[in-house]
Amino acid sequence: MYPATGNPDSTEAQIVLIRKEYNMIHANEPKFKVVTEDMDDRSTEGGEIKKYYQGKSLRKARLIFYGETGKTVFEYYFVDGMVIFFLKKIYDYNIPMYMKGSRVSKIEEERFYFNNRKLIRWISSDGKIIAANLYSGKEDEILKDLNETVYKK
Repeated sequence: MYPATGNPDSTEAQIVLIRKEYNMIHANEPKFKVVTEDMDDRSTEGGEIKKYYQGKSLRKARLIFYGETGKTVFEYYFVDGMVIFFLKKIYDYNIPMYMKGSRVSKIEEERFYFNNRKLIRWISSDGKIIAANLYSGKEDEILKDLNETVYKK
């Protein structure tokens, strides 16, 4: 998607472009066509996926998986059919979500930046950049999940 250059700042430059695209997707989201599907087979308490299309082009996919005491939200962002950014949020509730008085007690968030289907930055829930030597396994996991949920036919 974005050309890599030989200079050490190329990852930072790519991330700037990815953030710009992310912001553009959010700004245009109300104009997108939304397709919603149930994903009850992927979670004990059910789930859903919303796919956001700009014309025929998939720009965003939002998956929500419910559990008794929380939910996990995956958001994938796309350019030309390729993932550029993945956001994972885990919401923990103080008591089961369906009970009166339940509230979010903790949110964990991880951010993953991609260029040409390669993970180029991983930011952990504590805001720290994860060492690049750990990217390969996580990249495989994310792309496998993406293929099984968003791209499935």
